[in-house]
Amino acid sequence: MAPRLTAALTLCFLDVSGAGLERLQAEAANGIVLELKTTGLLPGAGPEDKPSGVQQRITVDSTGTKLLYEETREGSTESRRVILRTDGPRPLIFELIGSDQYKEHEGDLNRVQEERDLTEENEILSANHLPRKAREEFYKENCWLKPDGSREVKVTRSKGSRLLGYDCERILVTENCRTIIEGEVASVPVVAGGCFQLYRRLGAFSDKVLQELEKIDGVLLKGKVTVVTALRPNQFEVEATRIAPLAVEAKVFELTGRKKVEESKEAACIVCRKPLDPAGKTVIKVPGTKGGFCGDVCLDRWTKEFFGPDGGGKPRAKAQPPAPAPQPAAKEAAEREQ
Repeated sequence: MAPRLTAALTLCFLDVSGAGLERLQAEAANGIVLELKTTGLLPGAGPEDKPSGVQQRITVDSTGTKLLYEETREGSTESRRVILRTDGPRPLIFELIGSDQYKEHEGDLNRVQEERDLTEENEILSANHLPRKAREEFYKENCWLKPDGSREVKVTRSKGSRLLGYDCERILVTENCRTIIEGEVASVPVVAGGCFQLYRRLGAFSDKVLQELEKIDGVLLKGKVTVVTALRPNQFEVEATRIAPLAVEAKVFELTGRKKVEESKEAACIVCRKPLDPAGKTVIKVPGTKGGFCGDVCLDRWTKEFFGPDGGGKPRAKAQPPAPAPQPAAKEAAEREQ
């Protein structure tokens, strides 16, 4: 699976007006480099993954529409590299493979939010067919879900502190009842929200959250991020160790000489993402849900995760298939039962 987003993070944006702009011009730089140290579970972490340390490096061109993201885990010499391009009609993210291949993704690189959307949609479908009392209790205990699937994002602001030499504004971003972002920001026209688009494409948060974040140009410098996934919330901490002007060669954002690898279009298990049997012989379907499960183990895990006992020990509502439409003779009895 992949990871959920609730976040407490600290963001800060480099001010490139005034003295900042003079430094860029003085060094003949045409971009910015941001280096960060992170610990925890990043977007894309599986259900069995353990927290780990990661070094991140984000290189941004002068327009803020081209980004190179490099990620190196502790104890490894290999880096994961991704290019984000927002200079076209729609954002595109390219996963670099070795020295001569790449994959193109139009949506969520790690399918984190795609899987989250599917799972929450299935949960809502099941909950909406519960008797009224059980349904109301379900949504009370799971306030991040709404019967119509809607998500409301709110942003509040207050005076922040000073980070890496830049004055910041503190923001709090919530999505329904979840805290998504809590941190510090400062204006960065040169980046133009590209870093937020990058984190969205890595699967850190939903499009609704991105819509609000894009109103705040900036770069993440320090904080805690909880990624809302299909099965559990994962959290990582991040702290910038360096942000500076940089002379960037245009070719670092290009794919020249690389061969495109087509992404698999096979249907995958809702839980483990293992490709499902094309013939459907071993696929388990649950009435009232979308997608399928590769076997009893994944079905049991999904059922326990969302409809088993919660952290407080109170049993949550069990998954139920959609009820058939009441027949005229039974309609009044069904209403009394609710």
